[in-house]
Order: sequence, then C-alpha cells, then structure tokens
Amino acid sequence: MNSIRPIKQFSINKYLPIILIILGALLRMVYMNDIPGGLHNDEAFAAWNAYGIYTSGMDSSGHGFPVYFEAWGHGQSALYTYLILPLIALSGGEVSNLIIRLPQALVAVFSLIVFYLLLKKMFDRKMALWGLFLLTICPWHIMMSRWGLDANLAPGFLLFGLYFFIKGLESNRYFILSALFYGLSLYCYALIWPIVPIMLLLQIVYGILFKKIKFNGSTILAGILIFFMALPLLLFLLINKGYLTEISTPFFSIYKMSSMRDTEIATSLQGFIENLKNTLYFLYHQGNVAPYDMIAPYKLFYPVGLPFILLGAGGLFYKLFMDIKNKRFSFEFFVFVQFVGAGILGCLIYVVMHKINCIYIPLIILEAYGINTLIRGLKKFWPKVGGYLQYPIIIVLLFYLVCFEKAYFTEYKNMVKVHFQDQTETILNYAMSQGQEIVIPESISYPKVLLYTKTSSQEYLETVIYSDALPAPAQFTTNGTTFYFHYDYNNLNPDYVYIVYETDLEYFSDYQLTSFGYWYVALPKSYYETDSKSTIEN
Repeated sequence: MNSIRPIKQFSINKYLPIILIILGALLRMVYMNDIPGGLHNDEAFAAWNAYGIYTSGMDSSGHGFPVYFEAWGHGQSALYTYLILPLIALSGGEVSNLIIRLPQALVAVFSLIVFYLLLKKMFDRKMALWGLFLLTICPWHIMMSRWGLDANLAPGFLLFGLYFFIKGLESNRYFILSALFYGLSLYCYALIWPIVPIMLLLQIVYGILFKKIKFNGSTILAGILIFFMALPLLLFLLINKGYLTEISTPFFSIYKMSSMRDTEIATSLQGFIENLKNTLYFLYHQGNVAPYDMIAPYKLFYPVGLPFILLGAGGLFYKLFMDIKNKRFSFEFFVFVQFVGAGILGCLIYVVMHKINCIYIPLIILEAYGINTLIRGLKKFWPKVGGYLQYPIIIVLLFYLVCFEKAYFTEYKNMVKVHFQDQTETILNYAMSQGQEIVIPESISYPKVLLYTKTSSQEYLETVIYSDALPAPAQFTTNGTTFYFHYDYNNLNPDYVYIVYETDLEYFSDYQLTSFGYWYVALPKSYYETDSKSTIEN
C-alpha cells in the first residue's frame, strides 16, 4: 500500500505575525508623503540641518557634524538629522516629506517586529500576538510613525535596546547590540538622558543577582561601547556648563549653545510632586496635547484600552511581587524597570505628549497582559466563555481602528494641514516670482523657508542678520531674495511682498491678494498697476 501524506491545512494563526506586520506597515506608510500635509516645525529643522550638512558640511550655527544641534537655540537631538542625511544624498539633494519621514516610519515598522519577538521571548506566543496586534492598531504609534519628530525615535531605540538586553541574558554577546541601541537612544531625545543609566543599572544588577550576566569579553566590550557613545554628550553638558571649551574635529563637533533647556527639570520636592500629578492626570485622561498629536475620541489606546491596562498592571505587578518573594527570576521585572524610568522622568518634567513617549510601549505590554490574563482566567472557570472572549475584543478594537482611520484621512487631514501649513512651498514659490523682498509671518517658521528655498547653510550664515531672540533670524538672503521675519502693521513697506494669514487681512486692504486656502500673498496695488502699464506700452 502506498503511504499517503496528510494534506497540511492552512492555518491563519501561523501567519498572523506576518499579516499584522504587513497591516502595520500599510497603516504607517500609505500616503505618508501627503498625510499629514506640510511639516511640523521640528521635523522641518531636522531636515534643513541635514540639507545644510549635505550642501555645506555644517548646521544652522556653522558647526560640522554636531553631536547635538542648536536649532532653535535650546537644542535638538541629532540622530534623526543623520538618518535623513543619506536619503538626501541618495536623492541628489532633493528633499520631500517622504524622505523626511521615512526614517521614523521604518523604525516604527521594525518596532512591530522587535516587539513581537520581545514578548515571545519574555512570555509566550499568545502574549506576543496580543501585543503585536495592539501595537499595530495603536493610534499613538500609527500617528507618530507618519511624521519625523526627532523625539519619537526614542521609543523604538529603547525597545531595540531592551530586546537585545533580554537576548543577552541567554547569550552575553547580544549585550553589545543592546549597548549600541541604548547608546543611540541618547541621540534620539535629550530628556531620556537621566533615566537610561538608571534603567540599565537596575537591569544589570538584576541580571547579575540571578547569574544571567557574567564578567566576560562581551560584557566588557558592551560597557566600553556605551561609555564611548555617551561620552560626547557628557562633554556636551560640561561644555555648556562652562567647564570645558568647545571641541571641533573633522568627524564631529561639540559647541556651546545660545541657551540650555535644563530649566525644564524640576529641582524641588514641590516641583516633583506637581509634575507627578500632571503625569498621572495626562495618562488617565490622555489630555493636554496639541491638536495634531491625537484624535480626541480615540486618544492613545482607544477608549477600551485603559481598563485592560489597569488589569494588566494588577496582574503583572502581582506576579512580580510573588516572584520576588519566592526569589524567582521574573521577566516582569524588566517591564517594571521601564515604568521606574518613565516615573522618574514624569517627576522631573512637565509632561506633554512626546515628552513621556518612553512609557507608551510599556503601557501596551500591560494592555496585552491584561487581555491575556482575563482570557486565561475565564478559561479556568468558564472554558467556553474564555475561549470565545477574544473574538468580541478583536472585533471591537478593529471597529475602533476603522473609525480612527476614517477620521485620520478626513477630519484630521483637513485640520493638520492648517497647523503644518501644507502649502508653504507653493506660497513661497509664488511670492518669490512676484518680488525679491518678502515678509514672513511668525506663524511660518524660518526652517521651513530655508528648506523650501533650498538655502545652503553657508549662504544662510553669510547673509543672516539675527533678531534679539538668538539664534532666530531677523532676515536672510537666498538666490537674490531677502526674507524678513517681522510684521509691523503700522509701517507696511509698499515695496515688499507679504505672506498673510486670513486673520490678518484687515491690514492689507490696499493690497492685491492672491489666495492659497487660509493663506494669502499680498502685493501693493500700485505694483500691479505699474506692471500693467509696462505690459500695455510694450
């Protein structure tokens, strides 16, 4: 008798991780060039500094390859700019929204993969699938993936660092990769500088106590690597505190900025308490954010997310408590460490959306833990109920995802284009075709003008006249056109072209206005009359 091989049945469960990752990539990258329209001020500055280094080898302050950019005067983290730089080079100097946002989108997609692998390593496949599903459809993660804010790289690199740290507990050679990603995270966002060493110290001590970390070549190399990656930033702090002079090499520079943001850090017990209250209020209400940070009904994790997060917190921290009591090794400890770091940060600063972004992925772990705990608990007492409970949860969450996506591509799209000034490049090109002296309103930031006019940093620094608020320009010239960054409504210059927001039109009744949505280019009527006479005579 011939043996008959059984036909393997197709199981969607087997391919769920791939399906979810593909869905996540589509949610984060489809129409990314156009939605959100325009550019956030910070992503424009990061992009123009990359363009400045590409064209002239220096940033907005004239320094080559700084470890931290002066930008607005109070600083901007460097990694995002350096991720944009090779894309600009590959495009031959062209800059688009897609190029600016691609690094963030790619880090976000890789975060989905690593998050699944991390939870599978720490818990099990079921927990990993829930975590991947929740992160894939998470409103916060989708929205932050689609625009290039430098600070939003931090959650991804902290996640990569943690994943390879957990891998390193089994094979210490992975600590080298963990050190690399934790070191890079320091160049994502300055506010995590105080907490990364604390989290790493707690993880290392715990690993040593349970004999998961050994003193060998890999751990020594990892320690050396992260020290030298952090060293330029330590020198940066010393230079800006006046203890050292500026450092300039062919490969990097560290310089003293116009101002430091250390005043944001609380220094008193009262300040810590007030900041902690605000952090807890923010996390509970998911409020006090800019209108483009989230879509109100869906917030960070959808309305149904918070109960599961609270349930997950109870389950996870109880498990951790019992493991500590019984002196058992617990992966839950590493989740706890993330909240310790975020809690310290929440005490040090007044929290808004992006400033506490290191806590959102750990909260999604709690959400997955809560759902998983609920289903497993019910299965013990009511097997059928527990077995089928996952389906209504999935259906409700997918319903919210569809509603969120509809709102994102309609109402949110129309709202955010006003905040990000999506027609700025078109307006500037038209204004430059009409005159060589153009006045820009304060609401259009000067990095956008520099970026859209393709002004090199060398040309900018040769022509800029600074305002009293260093390092903001009062004016600069590019390609024969001078841009001014101050309105004086009582003394409008009849020879200048003005860019005007619709709320200021009352001051330009004697001007010829060309509409660009909410924006207008204003030209003196006398200019048009002179131009018309010249055309007729010719």
